[in-house]
Amino acid sequence: MDNLFKLQEIVGEYVRKKLAENYSFELWKDTLVADRSGDDKSISKIWSFFSGKFNVAKVTADVSASEDEWCPCLVIEFNWNIKSSKILFRVTLVKDQVQFVQVIDMMDISEQFGKNFDFHKEFSSKVVMFDSLK
Repeated sequence: MDNLFKLQEIVGEYVRKKLAENYSFELWKDTLVADRSGDDKSISKIWSFFSGKFNVAKVTADVSASEDEWCPCLVIEFNWNIKSSKILFRVTLVKDQVQFVQVIDMMDISEQFGKNFDFHKEFSSKVVMFDSLK
């Protein structure tokens, strides 16, 4: 399972980098409007800077509020197409900060790929490096 925890770390780094380049309050606001109206095509277009083997499957926009403040929040689900499978990630974003990265169904993935599969290397070579060549 350590290999999956390392994968969560590199996915978090990758998502942080992409969001630092692309994320804004306007993007969140456009996502909120598209999410509330059920416009999946617009959401795909808004988040098209994630594409290829690592793409956005679903985005849910929300608002977190306390007594005095509110802040924009997102839950982003990503699909990573690897070999003949998909690995699903869930990333929680509050304001413009990644708070949490989760690999969905870790046990199934571990059984499918084996506990020694180097997800970090695979993600680095198939997603991160490919993205830097664009």
